[in-house]
Amino acid sequence: MMICSKIIIHWLICLIVVVAISSAQQHRCSNNYQVVQGGFGCNNRSSRRLFSDTPSHRIVTLLNGARVRGKLQTSIGKREMYFYKSLRYAEVFHRFGLAEMARPWLGIYDATFSRGGCPQGFPFISRIEDCLHLNIWQPVDDVDKLKPVIVYLYGSGFHLANINLIGTTVFDGSHLADTGDMIVVTVQSRLGAFGFLYAGTDRAPGNQGVHDLVLSLRWIQENIERFGGDPRNVTVFGVSSGSMSISAMILSPLAKGLFQRAIMRSGSVKRMKCPTDNMDGMVDCLQNKTVEELTFKTLSIDLPSIFEGKKMFIMFGDKAGILPDRPSKMLAEGIYNAVDLISGFSYGELGTITAYILPELINGYRQFSFDDVQRLFLKILKELQVPPDLIEPVFDFYTKNLREYPSNQELRRALVDLVSDGVISCPTYLFTLKYAGMLARNESNVNNVYLYRFDHFSPYMMLALCFHWMGPCHAVDVPIMIGWAADPSLYQILFKNSDRKISKQMMKVWTNFAKYGQPGNYLDGLEWPQFRSLGRRLGNNKTVMAWKQMIIEQPYRITVNSNLDRCLFWEPVLFPDDPYDHYHR
Repeated sequence: MMICSKIIIHWLICLIVVVAISSAQQHRCSNNYQVVQGGFGCNNRSSRRLFSDTPSHRIVTLLNGARVRGKLQTSIGKREMYFYKSLRYAEVFHRFGLAEMARPWLGIYDATFSRGGCPQGFPFISRIEDCLHLNIWQPVDDVDKLKPVIVYLYGSGFHLANINLIGTTVFDGSHLADTGDMIVVTVQSRLGAFGFLYAGTDRAPGNQGVHDLVLSLRWIQENIERFGGDPRNVTVFGVSSGSMSISAMILSPLAKGLFQRAIMRSGSVKRMKCPTDNMDGMVDCLQNKTVEELTFKTLSIDLPSIFEGKKMFIMFGDKAGILPDRPSKMLAEGIYNAVDLISGFSYGELGTITAYILPELINGYRQFSFDDVQRLFLKILKELQVPPDLIEPVFDFYTKNLREYPSNQELRRALVDLVSDGVISCPTYLFTLKYAGMLARNESNVNNVYLYRFDHFSPYMMLALCFHWMGPCHAVDVPIMIGWAADPSLYQILFKNSDRKISKQMMKVWTNFAKYGQPGNYLDGLEWPQFRSLGRRLGNNKTVMAWKQMIIEQPYRITVNSNLDRCLFWEPVLFPDDPYDHYHR
């Protein structure tokens, strides 16, 4: 870790500056919805501000009669577009309760500045509970035809981040809006205890944060046409926890008809001294706690626990009705919303977390004996809280190809694969496989399903302590996949030419998929096959199932049945109600 100390110090200095700016903005706008003459805004803004529909500003009237004002800006590609910041889509009347659609307001809502994120601790500190906002980018042109809509759900581990990090630079939708000539929306929802506390009652029904996202999609269905978007062509695009939320909404009856396509990219009360034997008493106690108490005592960042799978938030059987039953059972029974889907994960998803748990792996010159192998596997399996009856089968499966004295790289790969497979890669792979198989059972199915694995490594990823031997780790591909690397004016030192090339091509893939339900052939002309494909077994004419996956790397390539055996090993744990045999026919 010592070789990274300068990078970490530099990152912390930048982070302190960002947090200071963000905190100052949130403090200045802590009273987001105070009425001033002509509209809503921070209470220290001039009441003499005029809210007119001018070339530099635009006023939109929503379905409920409320009005909102956006501001003209220029994208990186020099295209003009209206940007509506922190537009309120829902509101919460009772802490831990379900949100409701935003009521109409008087005057004009000033959506020309950023408001705070939902309550969270370090590093993106926020204390604002009135936080259910979305951003909208609307390209300017004279075309009357409605544009496709992409709704981006950022990854947060259900703990941190917001749509306006560093002045919306982190989640800047103008890249996609410009590239694809479409409307782009980013959404934030409640986090931690505020978004997922479950007491088995309507006062804390569970999955509140996912219910927030469902409400945002309802808001989009009602209003996006007024911003030039087509409510019949909505694609949700999620990373990490955003992807987990999308998988829940693909199954949820509450989200039926709210989107047509999806892109999924890898997805304690007792400390508060509140009673746990009486649910109403517990909720009463927590509602009386300050935001600071709830965020700093229950929502402190513990990334290893989040990504090791120790802190999971989306539940089934919640009172809100997001997931009425176990997801694997719902899939097995054909309960889902039919949409086009692209899903994917990275080759080294939890490489950084593996090294965090087993720091001795960082030394690339160390030699390991089989005793070391047993010790390291046992340690990581205990950290992952693998059930005792699975420890021996998991060990045998992931060491079956290791020599008695494995090379350093062989052992590293086996351990990274183990952690990544059990927590992110195989849940994504198996969900996609079973969803594709279920769609195929419907003779009238017209939906497409695709899968990719991101293998491309770039030196900038080391800033996130993700090193080459790990493969691309969790979320380090985001700068490439959402267009940062394609921007010639940003971060020129960080990205290689291959990063920029892949980024530009993937932006075209996302936008083509959002428009037509197919990724197209933008990856050097290589046709991207559907995940569930038919192939021929060598030596005879028997048709067998082939699960085809696009590998994002230079050069691009397509693999067949990659990850299948490893993920089928995890199937009894991850999808106990839905055996693979159902889809192998």
